[in-house]
Amino acid sequence: MNKKVLWGLLILLLSALLFSDELQESLSGDTLLNIEKDSLYANNKTHFSISYNIGLCSKGNDLSSGISDDIVSLVIGRFYLINSVELLKSFSYNKKSFDVGIGFGYANIQSGSFDTHFKDTILNNFSSNWAGLLLGKTYKYYLNSLIRFSSAFNAGLTVNYSQGYGIENYYNNSTSPFELQNIRRDFIGTGLFFQWFPFSLNKLFLNPYLMIKLEGAKEVNSSSPYEAVWSKKVNLWFTGVYVGFSIGN
Repeated sequence: MNKKVLWGLLILLLSALLFSDELQESLSGDTLLNIEKDSLYANNKTHFSISYNIGLCSKGNDLSSGISDDIVSLVIGRFYLINSVELLKSFSYNKKSFDVGIGFGYANIQSGSFDTHFKDTILNNFSSNWAGLLLGKTYKYYLNSLIRFSSAFNAGLTVNYSQGYGIENYYNNSTSPFELQNIRRDFIGTGLFFQWFPFSLNKLFLNPYLMIKLEGAKEVNSSSPYEAVWSKKVNLWFTGVYVGFSIGN
């Protein structure tokens, strides 16, 4: 019995010596596999953030007011403010991060007159040969997709659909004009944007940023009963400088 036990111990010892390297490699492989899985799971976590920004945007040639020597009137005539909120979902994969999100913006553009001229036409029992649009309240709905190049710099693409409400005035050369209020115009457009996060207020969960947008939209539809006389379509611009902050992410 003692010999059998001795031989058994000897066989176990030899087996351990012969297969120790293979066993170690197998265990190391499993360990590395588990580490990679854990790392991949950690890197692929998604995060949500909400953002607010305000932008100083150009009205563009179509909606700008006349030239003025007064700097305040010049700014009001050439630029407008837009307030926006965004909800973003962040993804990470293979050490690369990108976001997709939706946004809503509101502005009261208070444009200059966007004019169009046409042949003498009877409109609402009124003879007219030119008209002007004053665009006011504008609502913007948009989708964003961005890539995070670093913790401080992002760049992305945006697609927008907007609704602008305004007043149409119809004129001729001899009598007072008549107007149509609350005429809606629909716009579709796209653009680029670049974000810079100079610092982070971690204790307050705030991330202030500066953003440059190169974005516009083209009129695609109008609720005006006299849309046919408007041979010109409005170009709406969201190009400008924005400041804001995000919470989360």
